[in-house]
Amino acid sequence: MWGLHNYGMIRAACSSGTAARTQFLYRLLKEGRLPWQMVTATVLFTDLRGYSSVAEGRSPIEIIAWLNEYQSAMTEIVLQHQGIVKDFTGDGMRAVLYPYPALLPQK
Repeated sequence: MWGLHNYGMIRAACSSGTAARTQFLYRLLKEGRLPWQMVTATVLFTDLRGYSSVAEGRSPIEIIAWLNEYQSAMTEIVLQHQGIVKDFTGDGMRAVLYPYPALLPQK
C-alpha cells in the first residue's frame, strides 16, 4: 500500500533525477508495483552508532533537526548512486542501489 510518505519521496526523487529515473519512478507511482525482473542489487542498511546516548541528552527539536539533516544527506548520496531510499526507521535507513533494468534496452 502506497502512503503519502512514499509519494512524497518518489516525487522528490523525480525532481532531482535523470529522465530515465523520472520515467521509472512515475511508472512506479502509476502502477503501484514494478514488473518482475532478476537483478543484481545492493541493499544498504544504516544505523547511527551511539544515537541513543546522544538523543538522551538533547531536546526533541534538536534530534529531529539532526535526523532531518542526516536523512537529507543520505538520500542525496543514494540518489547519486542510482538508488532508491526504501525507508527510514528512527536513526536507520534502508536503501536499494541498482541500475533500473526496466529502462534498459532488452537484449
